Amino acid sequence: MGHDRGDTTRCEGPVRPRVLVLSRDLLFPSTIVGRAGSGFNISVSADWRSVSDSATATCPEVVLLDLDSLGEEIEGALRTVAETYPQARLVGFGSHVHTERFERAASGGCHDVVSRGRLQHSVTQLLSDWIRGTDTSGPQRTDS
Repeated sequence: MGHDRGDTTRCEGPVRPRVLVLSRDLLFPSTIVGRAGSGFNISVSADWRSVSDSATATCPEVVLLDLDSLGEEIEGALRTVAETYPQARLVGFGSHVHTERFERAASGGCHDVVSRGRLQHSVTQLLSDWIRGTDTSGPQRTDS
């Protein structure tokens, strides 16, 4: 499934693909940053409500949303993030045992949903695929 990047005229800056991780978790985002390597410009924010404050500065190609951190706020967060970053590919991640969160994220507008384990172990490949617009869902979608 391809992804329409929408209006990117306000998105100028570094050549490295920009990724925004929205998570209240203190450890997991730094693990993602470390494993992704220097090929990506990764920012981390704990509060999805403040994304519009830095929209023109960040302008990510991929937004990773921690579904475990969002809890009951999944739909509201997705709506806000999609409106703020219409060019971005939205990807939810979370614990593989919370399949209802995966379903809510997918029906709420996430382009893809993956488990924390899959994201942690394959972050570089997944980010590259998402930036190219490649659909990475399928049988591995909810593995641990």
